[in-house]
Amino acid sequence: MKSVVLVLTIILFTSFFPVIFLNKTFFFADNFMLMVPGKIFAVASLKQGIIPMWNPYIFSGVPFLADLSQSFVYPSTLLFIFLSPATALSTSIIFHIFFGACGMAMLSFLLWKNRYYALLSAISWMLSPILIASVNNMAVTQSVSWLPWMIFFALRICEGSRIQLNQILLITSMSLSIFGGHPYPFFYGGILMGIFILMHPLSIAQKLKRFLPVVLLWIALSSVILFPFLEAIGLSTRTRMSTTETTFGILQPAHALSLFIPNMYSDTSNGITWGPDWGKAKTIVGYVSIIGIIAFVLLFGKWKILPMHQRMLLSVGCVSLLYTFGLFLPLTSILYSNIPGFRFLRSPGEIGILWVMCSGLLLGVALEHVGKFCKTYGNIILCACIAGGLTLCIGWIAQSFYFHNMWIFIDQLLVHKLSQSVFHTEIRDAVIIKHVLLQISIAVVMLGVSTWAVMQKRKILLLSIITLDLWIASIPLLYFAPHTIFEPQSLQSLFLQSQNIQNYRFLSLSGHLPWTGLPSYWDNMMIRPPFAESRVTLEESQTFTQLKARRDNLAMDWGM
Repeated sequence: MKSVVLVLTIILFTSFFPVIFLNKTFFFADNFMLMVPGKIFAVASLKQGIIPMWNPYIFSGVPFLADLSQSFVYPSTLLFIFLSPATALSTSIIFHIFFGACGMAMLSFLLWKNRYYALLSAISWMLSPILIASVNNMAVTQSVSWLPWMIFFALRICEGSRIQLNQILLITSMSLSIFGGHPYPFFYGGILMGIFILMHPLSIAQKLKRFLPVVLLWIALSSVILFPFLEAIGLSTRTRMSTTETTFGILQPAHALSLFIPNMYSDTSNGITWGPDWGKAKTIVGYVSIIGIIAFVLLFGKWKILPMHQRMLLSVGCVSLLYTFGLFLPLTSILYSNIPGFRFLRSPGEIGILWVMCSGLLLGVALEHVGKFCKTYGNIILCACIAGGLTLCIGWIAQSFYFHNMWIFIDQLLVHKLSQSVFHTEIRDAVIIKHVLLQISIAVVMLGVSTWAVMQKRKILLLSIITLDLWIASIPLLYFAPHTIFEPQSLQSLFLQSQNIQNYRFLSLSGHLPWTGLPSYWDNMMIRPPFAESRVTLEESQTFTQLKARRDNLAMDWGM
């Protein structure tokens, strides 16, 4: 497995080059608003000899230790004691992305005994858009990274290999997944682990003997944070959310196209958003490469000859993928409205992590069946790709030289519905057409080269194309800034600390007022002209002057 680790290391260094070599860090969204401020507060409390049970700086005070998302008891808190906030954050995220990918490689090899399959599984995990998007919330990255290891240790216990050691490792991985700061990955990963255990031919008595102590010891170990968290959740607004709030972030039917063309509706790095993503953050879909998703479609045709484990992974993966469409599926709204407990599962899109795991573990198997398909239809696919490429060339020429006349003609043909539309303008539509042509061109090239690689049995080339395909799909989700973005002391805070004002409280500005708080800043980063007004200019994206100003004004959690 040394070659697998080496390849993953190269991909890691390439994907996170700005962080590893250019002194940049992750800063977007929850990392800036919640994760780092919470760690700074925790470290400051510990240095004063105080265990931060309570945070007095938000509202009239809120629980801190019981707030699972702060991951106070997770080992990453130690990093913030000895390293700067930016370095600690970057170290934790990069380590966990790599650690989770190694876990996928180990689990895949345990299942299929094939190093090529293991490498495919690890790469599809490391570069999955869902996993890459998780770097914007350190707690999610920490919790998710333990899921492959949980299932790996559970299967080792079932096989009877060094049972006591693997029991200890399973308890540790389960506990750290919870302590990592996000409950959903553990919940969904636990479901998949339970299915693996139930399907194993080991007798029920033996399963109880080996896993009951694990569950009991895990409950005892995690109770220090789990029980206070459950009590806090019971008192929170989570139990009183509407169905619309609970199902925030669901996929719309049009997002099914994103399984084949992942950045079809948005490119947050360039501020482009349209269709089902217009006016909101990019909806993350579990993309597995264009040849990968086609392979999974074809795998259904081999259902009868698939082994039981492969059927299970295909079923669980597809059910979880369908579930991410939330209210657009029959009975989903009834489940969320009438069955107790469903409201705790906010955002059905979170279950996409099961699709990432199942599709990653099956990717090598699915591609093997694609090879047989390409023997018969490969030349037809290549011809279709060439024809598609020629059509796209015509589209590029038309867009470059004749778009203005075409737009006016179509507007007149539609009785001026374009010019009178709330959304459509000539400038905006020009950007969309250019973006769509680019995304389709990438998909056609990736499909053509992947098909040729399969036909020629060029495994290394196929692996490289899948890696590049996933990297192109995921890279727009990464945001980097200089380490100084997390400087905790501002002139305002230093001034307040220098005054003899111990009996006073100062309220920071609201993050929900337009142009003043942090949430609007993230919107401005992801959606820019001509799709919306934005104060995040090219200069701002390099200097982060406004973001630092909002931080220094103690916006949101920077009042800690």
